[in-house]
Amino acid sequence: MNLNAFISELQEFVSEDKLGTTAAEQLDYNQNIKMERCIVKFEDYFRERMKDPEFAEGWEESQIYFRFAEKFHEKRNELGLTIQQLAKRCNVTEEAIEDVEFANFENLDTEVLERIAKGLELDIEDFVNKTSSNKPSIEKN
Repeated sequence: MNLNAFISELQEFVSEDKLGTTAAEQLDYNQNIKMERCIVKFEDYFRERMKDPEFAEGWEESQIYFRFAEKFHEKRNELGLTIQQLAKRCNVTEEAIEDVEFANFENLDTEVLERIAKGLELDIEDFVNKTSSNKPSIEKN
């Protein structure tokens, strides 16, 4: 067998397995299996950690910020506004809008949040007050 024939045969072997899937498809399949295993392991770990009351309480508190971010994002989309349009409407930077939508509230002051809430036609008090289920309610009254 000459070198060119060997390379051609090797390329064919690498690009298709016996089931007819390409090497890339097989790689994707293997990565998906690994990802699914990781998710299952994480879910088991998370369930176990949630049995610790201190961890569960901290987790629930952290979720408040993510719920705020999700509601801000949903409301902006409901109004059909881009990040740029909302920033201009609220007289804040695009980064401030992105910070809110990514639950990064550390660098935002109340005035900026009030402007964004107003631009989204929401009341800032709705974001601060928690409902009895410890979930923020931002629906307009």
